[in-house]
Amino acid sequence: MFMAAMHSCSICGLHYRNASDAGECHAWCSTHSSCNLAVARRSEEARRGRLRPS
Repeated sequence: MFMAAMHSCSICGLHYRNASDAGECHAWCSTHSSCNLAVARRSEEARRGRLRPS
């Protein structure tokens, strides 16, 4: 499965190829209780077309 080697945000659950993007996502989510679209666009879900608004 493609998610096995990914880094993820423990708050929103999005997956990233590198730890710095996952850390940036986590910092934003924990501070703002929302997702930053500029960061979320770098997620694997967005890259694969699986990012859907909740």
